[in-house]
Amino acid sequence: MNFGFFFQDTINQYKLEYNANGGLLAGGTPAGDHNYDTTITLPTSQTKTGHTFSYFIKNGTIINTASFNLPASDTTLKAIWTIRQYRLDYTLN
Repeated sequence: MNFGFFFQDTINQYKLEYNANGGLLAGGTPAGDHNYDTTITLPTSQTKTGHTFSYFIKNGTIINTASFNLPASDTTLKAIWTIRQYRLDYTLN
């Protein structure tokens, strides 16, 4: 008598979300459900009027690389912006 065993494992999926924090983000891996340990590429275009993009944070940690592997938990990346400052000089006549 022969017995065969079949084992099928599935990879867990986790949610990736972006918080543009008032700006616009484009490019990179889209938000949604992705497999655990998938390489996530950060948005390549970040814009917000009057601001300069600084970096993303994930769970309070600064992400300073162009990509990372999705951990075994839902993940939200928040864009951090720096206000542009302008100098205005004027002369009274």
